[in-house]
Amino acid sequence: PNELLHAGVYSLKKIVARIKKSNGLCLYLDLHGHSRKCGIFAYACGQFSEEDHRRFTVRMYPKLLSLLIPEFNLFQCRWSVGKGKRGTGRVVVAKDIGVTNSYTIEASLWGSLDMSSLDTTNWEAAGAEECSGTSG
Repeated sequence: PNELLHAGVYSLKKIVARIKKSNGLCLYLDLHGHSRKCGIFAYACGQFSEEDHRRFTVRMYPKLLSLLIPEFNLFQCRWSVGKGKRGTGRVVVAKDIGVTNSYTIEASLWGSLDMSSLDTTNWEAAGAEECSGTSG
């Protein structure tokens, strides 16, 4: 990033690099709200060969989240860097600074349920229960 044009990003990158060098930074999290996918999941930079131990270590944090948080969906996690993502925080920290465990944690703005599994029948039944006063 350009120091004048992207002052905040430039400063953050310098701070993260300094912390990694002095204290051994082991994890970077970028927290986002997601408007198109439901649930809670992670994006990571985990394109390593099967022989490389980083292939497994980068998957450990999301696996632990899936065990501790019922709403976290390990199967929605993505390990590759998509087109146009080179400038994102997690990718810059992983590739430029060398923090393998660099993640974007996405939480749906719609909640943790997968709404695609609910059809009109489910909504009609829920509405009928609410109107009759028989819901939970």
